[in-house]
Amino acid sequence: MRKVLSERNWVVILFITALIVFSFAQEDAKKAEKLYQNNSTASSLLAPLKQTSELSEPPHKVENTHSQAK
Repeated sequence: MRKVLSERNWVVILFITALIVFSFAQEDAKKAEKLYQNNSTASSLLAPLKQTSELSEPPHKVENTHSQAK
């Protein structure tokens, strides 16, 4: 009968340990999600700047209309 109580104690200890580990993992996941959201926000703010700089027209060349005939 003592062995049953001992096994039950082990189950309780392992269950509590699993809860603690998962709570730490959840906190770390929240921190990582915040970092990911901050990085994606910064890159989404920079993305329109990149697109506008790539889509802008290059400066026009001014052609010399005066021929230099000698």
